[in-house]
Amino acid sequence: MALTRLPRPAMAVAMLLAGSSLASAAQAQDASAALLERLNRLEAANARLQAEVDQLKGKPAAPAAAPAASPAYDDATPASSGTMDLVGTATGLSTRMLNHAEWTNTKNLLLLEAARDGELSHRLTLGGDVVALADWEYSNRASKFGWLMRQPTANNQVGNHASEVAVDSVRFSLTARPASFVTAYAELLYNPESSFAAGSNTVIGRNVVSVTRGFVTLGDLKRSPFYVSLGKLDVPFGQNDSVNPYTNSTSWHAFGGLANEAVVGYYAHGVHIRAAAIEGGAQFRAVNSVVNGTNVPSLVNNYAFDANYTATFGGGSLRLGASYEHGSSYCTNYPIAHFLNCVINNPAAAVYGRLDYGRLTVMGDYAGTTKAWPGTGPLSLPGYPANPYAGLPANKVQAMTLGARYRSPLQHDSVDFSFEFSRFIAGPSGTPWHRQNQWVGGLAWRLSRSVKLFGEAILTEGYAPLNFLTGGNGAGACGAATCPASSPVPYYQTWTDGTAHSNLGVLGVEAAF
Repeated sequence: MALTRLPRPAMAVAMLLAGSSLASAAQAQDASAALLERLNRLEAANARLQAEVDQLKGKPAAPAAAPAASPAYDDATPASSGTMDLVGTATGLSTRMLNHAEWTNTKNLLLLEAARDGELSHRLTLGGDVVALADWEYSNRASKFGWLMRQPTANNQVGNHASEVAVDSVRFSLTARPASFVTAYAELLYNPESSFAAGSNTVIGRNVVSVTRGFVTLGDLKRSPFYVSLGKLDVPFGQNDSVNPYTNSTSWHAFGGLANEAVVGYYAHGVHIRAAAIEGGAQFRAVNSVVNGTNVPSLVNNYAFDANYTATFGGGSLRLGASYEHGSSYCTNYPIAHFLNCVINNPAAAVYGRLDYGRLTVMGDYAGTTKAWPGTGPLSLPGYPANPYAGLPANKVQAMTLGARYRSPLQHDSVDFSFEFSRFIAGPSGTPWHRQNQWVGGLAWRLSRSVKLFGEAILTEGYAPLNFLTGGNGAGACGAATCPASSPVPYYQTWTDGTAHSNLGVLGVEAAF
């Protein structure tokens, strides 16, 4: 009532002051609400972090309050809160997936088992693995080092002594699970030390990152034992694993395939059966079949089949298996070189086994071609010096591995002791390319499930690189008069040397996340 008696200017000022007070109150209320909402979010985030810490310490997680709003998930993602379900890591799974010496051709099954067992609890799971090492090498033949973890050429090692300190490899993986029955996987690799590109390990062409594996798997082991994988993945042939902490077996180098393919699998009750339809032509590794007289992978005309059974018993398990592939890579003519076109289809077969008993693991496998490798029958050509090995018959290719590993427990970690012998046979006895043997004694100290320090002592007997195995790398070496440049086949000279042997010591660390 008193306000109505104020003069109009005073009344206007009073109304402005009142409006300003109301606006200030509203702003204060909004600020208080925003602050309260922010505190609630921080408290929820703190609760989630505390639950993860408790879980790592082995404590039961306290029930978390449900968020006010969360995105809609299907049954591919366990019930939890906030954006933690979108992106995360699974260290144990990454350690297995990015291990290059074990589980070599069962990566797609590892993902299905991880999804079944709850390890893939995020829509996108990131992983990584870094291997750094130092090594010292000696060869009794200059620039002929038989360690197959390096490309065995003078681009990598010269003289009788060689050594290096290097990042051996860096791997990075992305695993997406948009639905319970769909898993997509991509693996990026940086490995200049063993790249196939030309030049030394410091040239740009060998210091690149590539997608070494990439595939999609359709399947859910909780619902069905069947699955399908399509893409670039390891060929289901043989076992090709190693007990060594770092070095791959010779069997893997000989028959470990990587190709564009479609795999259909069955996995239940200890039985694992796989059938693969593979693009023919020269693939990324170790498989090849005839495609209209070329090496171009433009026709799905190769295939592989594998079956194994794992029996469990008190304190252990025993796995036995056998494989067949229609086209191995041992199908090219003389002179032998990588990724040439096949002149025949040369199938291969394999048998393998693995025993796990307590802390002991024993692995063994054997693989061989069913036909002779045409290029292992060397030729003698008009206009060239006489080939001392001309007339020898072509030979079937064989590889075998036998190794054992014992895990000694410590209070908080473990130490693995391992020993392995593997052999590659390419030619008849008495030829420089007859065989290459590899002996490895290993020691691995596991500081955690994802970090290990390792050391290896290695002996190789024979030097048998696949490129120009029986001849072909000496064109022009005998002079223009006796080595006409027009000849379609080079001079028979080969770097292969059955009397060469190498001694190596390796120290390294592998860390995954």
